[in-house]
Amino acid sequence: MVLILILAALLEPVKLGNNSILGFAMGLCIGLMQWLLIRKNISHSFKWVWLLIVGLTVPLIVLELLASLLKNNLEPYLLLMVVVGGLISGYLQYHFFLRKIFNNAKSWIRVSFLGWLAAIAILSLTFLPAIFHEEINSYFKMINMIAIILCGPSLGFNTGKGIVSILKNDVS
Repeated sequence: MVLILILAALLEPVKLGNNSILGFAMGLCIGLMQWLLIRKNISHSFKWVWLLIVGLTVPLIVLELLASLLKNNLEPYLLLMVVVGGLISGYLQYHFFLRKIFNNAKSWIRVSFLGWLAAIAILSLTFLPAIFHEEINSYFKMINMIAIILCGPSLGFNTGKGIVSILKNDVS
């Protein structure tokens, strides 16, 4: 998560492709962490990482293209598109990887979606000052720090628990 935040901060001045690069970085970092869980149990498992990268990056590319075509700022939809990316990547991982190996793999689509939704819900707390039209004071800074710190572990816990549950069942 720290690597993702650093990459996002470094790319902020460029303003072109930031969201898709952020999607790639999130897919790579989270995909690698999930891959560490599955690699011992499944051969050729690195495809998992690529499917997550594609699933998270494509919706963000679509968002950037729409923003460019409409000449409009679609940044408010960024978090929603990350959740959509979690759903798409869950489906891709199920369809091109898990369903061939595990009987109960379809649950992964739901687990991936809900894991990303929970993480983004926590991260959305950072927008409270804007929602309430308040200045960012120490109270909001504390909420922001807690939200940023908790969103990654929340995603890791929820999706990790789902992966472990699937791995524990018999191979097809």
